[in-house]
Amino acid sequence: MISVGIEGTAHTLGIGIVENEHILADIRRTYSPKEGGIHPREASRYIADNFGSALLQALEEAGIEQKDIDLVSFSRGPGLGPCLSNVAVGARALSLHLKVPIVGVNHCVAHIEIGNLLASLEHPAWKQPLVLYVSGGNTQIIMFKQGRYRVFGETLDIGVGNLLDKFGRKAGLKHPAGPKIEKLATAGEKYIPLPYVVKGNDLSFSGILTEAVRLLDQHSLSDIAYSLQETVFSMLTEATERALCHLKSPSLLLTGGVGNNKRLQEMLKAMAEENGVTFSVPQGYCSDNGVMIAWTGLLMYRSGVRHKLEETQVDQNFRTDQVEIPWASSPPPPKEQRGRWKGAEAVLTLSDSRIKKRRLPKSYRLAEIDIQIRKGRTSREARLLRLAKKAGLCVPEIISVEPSSFELTMEYIEGDPLYKILDKRLDLGEQIGSLVSSLHANDIIPGDLTTSNMILREDRICLIDFGLGSVSRRAEDKATDLLLLKKSLNANHPTVFRELWSGILSSYKDPEVLERLRVVESRGRYMHA
Repeated sequence: MISVGIEGTAHTLGIGIVENEHILADIRRTYSPKEGGIHPREASRYIADNFGSALLQALEEAGIEQKDIDLVSFSRGPGLGPCLSNVAVGARALSLHLKVPIVGVNHCVAHIEIGNLLASLEHPAWKQPLVLYVSGGNTQIIMFKQGRYRVFGETLDIGVGNLLDKFGRKAGLKHPAGPKIEKLATAGEKYIPLPYVVKGNDLSFSGILTEAVRLLDQHSLSDIAYSLQETVFSMLTEATERALCHLKSPSLLLTGGVGNNKRLQEMLKAMAEENGVTFSVPQGYCSDNGVMIAWTGLLMYRSGVRHKLEETQVDQNFRTDQVEIPWASSPPPPKEQRGRWKGAEAVLTLSDSRIKKRRLPKSYRLAEIDIQIRKGRTSREARLLRLAKKAGLCVPEIISVEPSSFELTMEYIEGDPLYKILDKRLDLGEQIGSLVSSLHANDIIPGDLTTSNMILREDRICLIDFGLGSVSRRAEDKATDLLLLKKSLNANHPTVFRELWSGILSSYKDPEVLERLRVVESRGRYMHA
C-alpha cells in the first residue's frame, strides 16, 4: 500500500511517500524568515506556493504516478493555524481528485512512529519506548499506556526549541538558532551558572531564557551558548531519567527537531547506558518531514482508522494523548529486586529497617552542575523531612545526613506503593488531598508528587521522597505542585483519574491555591482546564 504524507505544521513543507515499510520519497522545503521568528501567514503562503511542485518532485523521486497512491495522510496538528489549514486544503483536494481515503495525523505521534520504525530496523528487539520529544513548540516525555501515548512530563511554559530561538534572536542569530547555538557551544570554555528547574518529570525554561539574555553583555556568546546547552540538556536528561526509572521502559527514543543536537544525543545515550536500556534517534528524520506523516497515516489505516472528509478539521492544540493508538502494545514490566532500588537520582539500600539513600554522580552532567545539585538536594531533603515530621505527617524519620558524600539514612516505611493499588482504591483520593493540603499549609513543596513516592501504611498515606522539594509560601508554587500531581495521576491512572481528582479537590483546603491552579493551567501550552 502506498501512502503520501503531507507535513506543514510550521516552517517546513514535507512531502513523503512510503510503500509499506519502505521510504520511496522525502521532499522538504523550508521557509526561512529574513529576520525574527516564523511569521505564520508568510509560512502558510510559502507552503501554498510550493505544494504542487513539491508533490510532483516527490512522485518523480518515488518513481510512481498519482494513480498509484492508495492513501493521503496529512498533519492535522498541533501547529500554526494558517499552515495547517493550507496543508489540509491541499490534502483534501488530492484525496478527492484521486478518489482515495484521507487520514489526519497527529504531528507529535508521527515523530514517535517514524522513530519506532527506524529503531526497529536498527535494533530487532526494540520495545515500545519512553520518548523524549523536543521541538520548537513541544517538549514532552511520552510513553504508551492503556491505548494512548500518555504525557508523563512536559514543559510548564515554552518548548526547548522556542527557548533556543528566542535566545538566538536576542543574541542576533538568524532563525533557526538551534544549530548556531550548538556550533557556538563547541567553542565555549567557561560554565556560567544558570537556573536549573526540574519539577518531577516537568521542566520550566522561561527563567533560564531571562537569565541567559541578561548575561549577553557580560560574557562571550560562546560561553553563554555552552552554559545554556549544558544546563537545559541536563534538565531534559534528568527529567527523562526520572520517567524512565518510574516506568521501567526497556527502550529510549529521542525525536523532534532539537533531537538533531549531538550534545543532547550524547547525554541521553550516556544516561540510557547507565540504566541498561536501548537508545535510538531517527538520524535524518528528527526534523519535520512528510515521511513520518505518510508512515503514521498508513499505521492508522491498517489498524482500522477511517476519517470522513468532514472529520479532517485541523487542530492547533492537538495533544499527543488525545489520539487512540490501536497498533501499539506495552512490554511487560520487569521484576523488582527487593532490598535495593535504583531511582533516577539515587540508589536506595535496605538494611535493619533503615534505608540508605545515596545520590549518584551523573556522567552526562558537568561536574559544576552535578556536585551542586547532589549536595543541595541532600541537605534540603533532610530539612523538609524534618519539617514534615514536626507537622505530624507520615514521612520517614531522618537518622543521619552526610551532604559531603550525598547520603541520607532514614527510617524504612513498609507498606503498599500507591501506584500499585490506587486504581482499585478510589477512596484514597480524599486522603491524598488532605496530605497535600497539610504539606502546603506548612509551606512544604514536595516538588515530585507522584504515586510512586507514596506508601499506604496501615491505611495512612506516607510520602517518602522530597528530593525535588522546597519551602515556599507562594500560592503559585503550591498550585504548580498540585498541577504536577494532577498530570501524574492523569498519565499513570487514566481510567480512574476523574474520580481520584474529584476526591483530592474535595479535601484540599486552600481556595487561593485552587484558584491559582486554574490560572496556571490556563497559561500552559499543553494543559487542559
